Amino acid sequence: MATLVASKVKVTYTGNIEKTDNFATPSVAKTLQRIFKMGGGSGNNQLDLLYTQRVALAAYGTANIDLSGTIEDQYGDVAVFTKVKGVLVVNRSDKLSTVTTAEINISGNWIDSWIGQSVDTILIPIQVGGHVSIFNPRTGLTVTASTADILTITNADSTNAAEADVFVFGIA
Repeated sequence: MATLVASKVKVTYTGNIEKTDNFATPSVAKTLQRIFKMGGGSGNNQLDLLYTQRVALAAYGTANIDLSGTIEDQYGDVAVFTKVKGVLVVNRSDKLSTVTTAEINISGNWIDSWIGQSVDTILIPIQVGGHVSIFNPRTGLTVTASTADILTITNADSTNAAEADVFVFGIA
């Protein structure tokens, strides 16, 4: 298995608002940026496993990502997470078609355990071009084989295909 020595997770949101009046066009730019520097290892603020995947979903299609044993890292090694420090899911269906409305949902027993629910009822919708990120760099969220290890991505559109980019950071 490959060893992750260090990582930096950078989140940046930038916005600019303008107001036009009779004399000028003032504008205000705002940026929210957070950089998480993570060392290699299995302790607080450390990680040693990264999983990335582009998921293609047919109309009403579903992908189940088993965080505890059936996925592979970028080197082809089995990736078994015991803790997840961060997840990013991006609905990139707009890259397939400029007219698509393919919303995706993320769910699964891993998310249910994180939120504190006991059944697979939590659906987090992501509209076209949107994303959801969860990041807990200190201790992470526990992955429990068979009961809290599935991240499910579902295409909620009955006619259009969807596509999502998935990134999972954590500890083996």
